[in-house]
Amino acid sequence: MGRLLVLLVALGLVSTGCKRSSEEQGTAGRTRIVFKFQPLWGDPAPFRELLAGYSRANPDVELVTEALPNSSDLAHQFFLTSLQGKATDFDVLVADVVWVPEFARAGWVADLSEDFPPARLREEFLPGPVDSVVVEGRTYAVPWYVDVGVLYYRTDLVPRAPRTYEELRRFTRDAMAKAPGIQGYVWQGRQYEGLTCNVYEAIWGHGGQSLGADGRVLLETEAAREALAYLHGLIADGLSPPTVTGFGEEEARRVFQEGRAVFMRNWPYAWSEAQAEGSPIRGKVGIAPLPTKDG
Repeated sequence: MGRLLVLLVALGLVSTGCKRSSEEQGTAGRTRIVFKFQPLWGDPAPFRELLAGYSRANPDVELVTEALPNSSDLAHQFFLTSLQGKATDFDVLVADVVWVPEFARAGWVADLSEDFPPARLREEFLPGPVDSVVVEGRTYAVPWYVDVGVLYYRTDLVPRAPRTYEELRRFTRDAMAKAPGIQGYVWQGRQYEGLTCNVYEAIWGHGGQSLGADGRVLLETEAAREALAYLHGLIADGLSPPTVTGFGEEEARRVFQEGRAVFMRNWPYAWSEAQAEGSPIRGKVGIAPLPTKDG
């Protein structure tokens, strides 16, 4: 377990709670650790160097990396099937924040509180990531990186980033009139967790909250109704294409990066893609916080 925790310190990952039937040895008697992960979007070089650095620092460990599909839903289903079946063929995994409580309560991931006390995490990490990995006062994962939804916009088609939903609508209409045939605002509308992110961002943007005082999910609220009406209205009014209901991150990015949309909601990884050599929108894109109801 000690060596496994060294890897956790280096990578900030989750150790699986299931144990192998015996201490599996790698080549030349080294301890073998199998790491399951989803490939990160963008330049893979920093991640590869992180793994290589761990291997150099721990020559007695054979680190085996096994990539899963980039789809969060597919990765989640893989882990559900494997962990429910008491799989013992991997040791470390990358978990989305919403999976950690589920895996912890099922007893599928190790309690890391002794090596990573919640109080220490709260000193070293942002509050949100810590809340995601500390379940009922115990640590079951270590934060690795932080992502946030942002708005991309075409600087050659709009005067500035919109601050409110009404400005987003107005800027979109004006840009579509200026550039006939271009689509307006693309986002993640497919039925998967990316849509959940878009919905909650809209709820927060309308002044709503995720949870009530009793810990129950809040959806029957005025803010939630306004948020869903706003997202539906984008499509109904032609400001977002009907195809957005089939979009994940990459579908939205490709449309925007090909110069076929005015605005896009996505993660920060899309910035380097948009500014890459040969990108049709290189030098013509800005990035800003998502708009809200009141700006």
